Amino acid sequence: MYEDPAVHSVEDIVTRLCELFTPGAKPPVEDLPWLGYLPNFMSPWKSKAKRVGEVMEMLYEDLADIAWDRGVSGQNTNTLAYKFRMDEQATGLTRRQQAFACGIALEGGSDIVAGAILSCILALVHDPDSYENYTLPKDSTIICNIWAIHSNPERYEDPEVFKPERFLEHKMSAAESIAQGDPFKRDHFAFGAGRRSCPGVQIAEQGIFIALSRLLWAFEFSAPPGTTVNVDQSAWTGETVRIPKKFPLVIKPRSARRTETIEQEIILVKESVYSQYGVYKNPDPEQ
Repeated sequence: MYEDPAVHSVEDIVTRLCELFTPGAKPPVEDLPWLGYLPNFMSPWKSKAKRVGEVMEMLYEDLADIAWDRGVSGQNTNTLAYKFRMDEQATGLTRRQQAFACGIALEGGSDIVAGAILSCILALVHDPDSYENYTLPKDSTIICNIWAIHSNPERYEDPEVFKPERFLEHKMSAAESIAQGDPFKRDHFAFGAGRRSCPGVQIAEQGIFIALSRLLWAFEFSAPPGTTVNVDQSAWTGETVRIPKKFPLVIKPRSARRTETIEQEIILVKESVYSQYGVYKNPDPEQ
């Protein structure tokens, strides 16, 4: 449930990390390593990064302990944290490494998926529904300019116009599209390219599909009467992850029957899913 302190802690971690990754939030330590030796009073980003690390460590280790206790008691032996600890001699991972492996998987794609879903809802509110050879010097840093690719009119007709139907002819999943290797057969590059393509592409693509298909089945999304919805570049915020700014939105259930179904499913989820996991107590006094 969203009210779970663990969910809020993950959300807080993601927010703090995004702030640290914002251009200008910290000096270019990667390019000028000596900047990392400046004293703390001249490098406030160090204390912020340290605090995020402390919160991550407390959260991930606490959740791993909860998963282990419930596995030992026989309530749920199917969690990654429990399996890691059962096989820790074989894996060679420390308890901290086990916890972080699970934690990073938990928060790694949450903000990206949320940004994609919110962007889609923003587009739903704004647009009506429709159906039917380079030389690279050694040690060069290569950046996949995804914005330029997606804005290329030779590749996408009217690239700045919301036209989801342009992708209907592409039958491959995002993972299959990446694996086939021919960049000219790719439908989009949202998950990157080559060896640095997103390792969580399958989880992200399926997660977005599941979430959006359920949202569209259950609710109607519209703009409040008399309001307009901005969908140009200024409507988004963030650098590493682009998420829509707050926008006017009306959400209504599509029918009383669907409202009833949602309420029944919430009860079922509480009984069959949430009962399998322990209650996490937030360790961060700042929240």
